[in-house]
Amino acid sequence: MHIFKNDRFQVNLHMRYRFQQLNPGSNAFYEGLDERKQSLDAGLELSLTQKWGQVTLTAVHDTLDRHQGSEVQMSYRYFIDAGSWSLSPYISWTWQDDNLSDYYFGVSEAEARPDRPAYSPGDS
Repeated sequence: MHIFKNDRFQVNLHMRYRFQQLNPGSNAFYEGLDERKQSLDAGLELSLTQKWGQVTLTAVHDTLDRHQGSEVQMSYRYFIDAGSWSLSPYISWTWQDDNLSDYYFGVSEAEARPDRPAYSPGDS
């Protein structure tokens, strides 16, 4: 939802559904892991558009208290318009705090076994 918008700058309320999940019953290797549920993240998005392209900064946090984490993403996009078609290549950098990374990718001591050691990725 736009809070402010003109031809060059936008401030938006941003919501994003996080489709990541882990169902321990889906594979024998996952048995003994806690379920990791999907979530809904929300926050702010700032976007600046100029002749040289568009820079967007998005910061979101878990609204359902599933992973209780935060994510920041910065993207640069360049627009190429050629008549009836267009191309917009982009590059993004994403940072996830340790709560989010550990929830989806970590293995606690209680979940560890010989072929699946404990692992805490920290922020990523």
